[in-house]
Amino acid sequence: MKNQDDGTLSLFDDFPPAYEPATLPAAAAPKKPRAKRKVAEPAPDTSNDAAQAPTPEPVVDPGVHVETTLHLAGLVEPQRRRNSPWANLDMAASQVAAQMPHVMLVITKGEAGGAQSHVRDLCQALQTRVQFTVVIGGPVDESVLGRELSAMGITVCPMPDMVESLNPLKLWPALQQLTELINTHKPDLVHGHSAIGGVVARIAAKRAHVPAHSSGVPAVYTVHGFGFKPEVPLVRRTASALAERLLARWTTQMICVSKYERELAFDLAIAPERVHIIANGIARLPAPETKTQDDTADTNAAPAHPPSTLPRLIMVARMKSPKRHDLLLQALAKVRNVLGHELPVTLAGDGPLQAQLRAQAKALNLKNITWAGDVSHVSELLAQHQVFVLLSDHEGMPITVLEAMRAGLCVLASSLPGIREQINAYQDGILVANTPEAVAEKLLQLVRDPHMCKRLGRAAQQKFEDCFAAEPMAERVLEVYRQCTQETTTATQLTADAATRTHNSAGLVSASVRRRDALQRWALWGVWMLVPSFMAAQLLEDAGLMTYQFGETLWWCVLPYAVATHLLMRASHLPVAERSGVLWVSTTAPFVFTPLGFALLQQPYSRAAVVWAYAATTLWLWWGYRRHVKHRALRLVHLDANVPAQLAACLNPNTLDPQAVQLIAWAPNSDTPLPACDGVVLDRHVRSSDERTRLLGELKMQHLRLYSVEAVAELTSGRKMLPTAADSLWEIDNDPSYDRAKRLLDVATVIALAPLWLPLAAGVALAVRFDSKGPALYSQPRVGRDGQVFTLWKFRSMVHGLQAPGVHFAQADDPRITRMGRVLRRSRLDELPQLFNVLMGHMSLIGPRPEQTAFVRDFAATIPSYPYRHLVRPGLTGWAQVQQGYADSADTTRIKLSYDLYYVAHYSLALDLLIAAKTVKTVCTGFGAR
Repeated sequence: MKNQDDGTLSLFDDFPPAYEPATLPAAAAPKKPRAKRKVAEPAPDTSNDAAQAPTPEPVVDPGVHVETTLHLAGLVEPQRRRNSPWANLDMAASQVAAQMPHVMLVITKGEAGGAQSHVRDLCQALQTRVQFTVVIGGPVDESVLGRELSAMGITVCPMPDMVESLNPLKLWPALQQLTELINTHKPDLVHGHSAIGGVVARIAAKRAHVPAHSSGVPAVYTVHGFGFKPEVPLVRRTASALAERLLARWTTQMICVSKYERELAFDLAIAPERVHIIANGIARLPAPETKTQDDTADTNAAPAHPPSTLPRLIMVARMKSPKRHDLLLQALAKVRNVLGHELPVTLAGDGPLQAQLRAQAKALNLKNITWAGDVSHVSELLAQHQVFVLLSDHEGMPITVLEAMRAGLCVLASSLPGIREQINAYQDGILVANTPEAVAEKLLQLVRDPHMCKRLGRAAQQKFEDCFAAEPMAERVLEVYRQCTQETTTATQLTADAATRTHNSAGLVSASVRRRDALQRWALWGVWMLVPSFMAAQLLEDAGLMTYQFGETLWWCVLPYAVATHLLMRASHLPVAERSGVLWVSTTAPFVFTPLGFALLQQPYSRAAVVWAYAATTLWLWWGYRRHVKHRALRLVHLDANVPAQLAACLNPNTLDPQAVQLIAWAPNSDTPLPACDGVVLDRHVRSSDERTRLLGELKMQHLRLYSVEAVAELTSGRKMLPTAADSLWEIDNDPSYDRAKRLLDVATVIALAPLWLPLAAGVALAVRFDSKGPALYSQPRVGRDGQVFTLWKFRSMVHGLQAPGVHFAQADDPRITRMGRVLRRSRLDELPQLFNVLMGHMSLIGPRPEQTAFVRDFAATIPSYPYRHLVRPGLTGWAQVQQGYADSADTTRIKLSYDLYYVAHYSLALDLLIAAKTVKTVCTGFGAR
């Protein structure tokens, strides 16, 4: 009779899977495994052969496993086989499983390792209470974890495209496949393990479209060891820190295996209550069984038996960074030189450094080493040794140490934060510094005191039983799962309740903070531009168009990129009209000084790389600035009818820019719902009432920002609104740190430009003397910082001896101005002598213009906030000069003061650079000259 197989693949994995379980369900009769499916040919009749011939071993075909993953991802339409061995599946058991939480575990590789053992023990402990689907990256045939989980009956999805790489292009296929798997399986949450697995899991969970989770599937991330520790190489540390900071916002819950990792997590943008410390735990060993002679013939775990007086050492670890097998080999050589014979050691594990370590052992003439390679039965191998060694540069909380403690071995390990949480020195193990001399000293101590070795082994075993068993660890992880599902249910209900409202706010922060946050995230993503830049640099270098210095210079250009981003974020509070100017100033200034930095460091560099980096930085930040800042008008709702009139009065003589603010009227007592907005503008003079207080409380609970009319006017105009008599607590604080930095910049700039302005000043002085009689310089007392009076110097621009008595505003067509004086005033060259005032500390290059003492007395008596402009050093040019020009009356002085106070409240390097750039334009156009 012909086999009724229709030749199609099954969603239930009826063909030989990647990790074949030891036995099939009783309902499924053993049959000959199918060959790789061929669509063009029908399945041959094998029923008689299957009845007579013994069942051969299953053949693993990597192509089949990729097809399995495609089925699970929904990329290939599955069809149920009529002769499936799962046809008699217990539906009642399936319904029970459907009621359990469904968790999708994601791990980078399935090789033997600590994170893999953690996943295996977690699945084993929670298998009856959680439905697990495990996605394993890396090569299929090397997946030890996959075979163990399949033997337990857990669904395993191999994903060879998930590789251990920092290149986003290589991770993109795995990200797409995992997203499809999540969309198909619809898990309640995704749990990522290891660095790459955690990155791909959290991004895919955010991208997934599962109906039960409107904003992405909840993501749990177990940190087996952060990659941004100080011991990690710079490139990997930087990439890891960037990835963790970006993905922390998409992490629903984070599990750290040690307190040290928890302290590192404080630097991430995740709420502290969402970070849990759950120490690693592993399953207890089964009861010992009587082994036959055949069972003991293990080729992996049969090191040559040394003399009974010497302890047998073992190190189980991958031979790659950060593990330090080299330290152990050097220490063994030193011990041999002292004792006269070697200590026997077994090195279990494989890795890229194996050939190098073998060469080192040969150079040290170490012969009593057993290279066990990858082992599957670590517990049996540990039982044949007395001392477990783990030397490493950094660790989270290594599983291998727990396995050694469980086996009753004396543990000798590097003194690292995570390991110190497992072992107390000389109570249940020995901690050692990472030097060959220190390791050799501890090994000699164990050889000379065998009783201490046994005592520490027994103490370690007892501590494992008390603190590191798998069951308590699994219970705490299950509690995290429950917390995620409960929060998801609550969030879904709140989303449904809020669907009838139109409010769409972005958090309880001001618009300026949101803009800075958006720019920061955009700038961090811009670091990935290094990848195509380095690829292009390599291609150009191979073509002979560029030198090796091109790539090195690109690395250095990360610094001016960071400075440009910082300047741009510090200037995000500026009005809309100034945002284009601040963008170009913020990106140009750091790269203009980059060649000077290379010259001071005497470092060769590539000019083409600097230009390349400048162009890429400018384009990227310009794009982000347009998306997140420039064209994002604030939508503000006002409750009080007189808010628009008050705002217009504050902005007078200017008007409200519709590109900056959109005002929307809303009546709380009407049936109209609250419009979608960024905040609410309030009239501070409206008397408070119980109803108004409750309303404002409800608005705050909806994460709405509350603005005063004056705050909106300041945000729009770039002017500080002058206080009234009722504002008794109104004040401005200065910035001492930037004051010191600004003073250094002033002095350095004046001295550096001295070869330019000193000859120019001498020429102007001669021209003034030649044009009219009298001295070239003119001095006048002015009020500086903290109200101190100093002498200000200028080039004379009027006829000597015709100064009017008293103080007056300068007039545009004053007949006393000389011919040379008109040129000097229009070009501002009459201010050149004030560079000496800058050197003496009376003035700064940028700040409010110093005013005459008589004017200060008069204005301070009529304008209460006037003295606040003296909180900073006066300057040659300022925010008021480039925005308004010269003030020639009391009314224009008030407007000028509002610009000066805005500068005092917000002065920074970014704003100073913008003023310097606008000053060049002012000098060229003669704007505001008198």
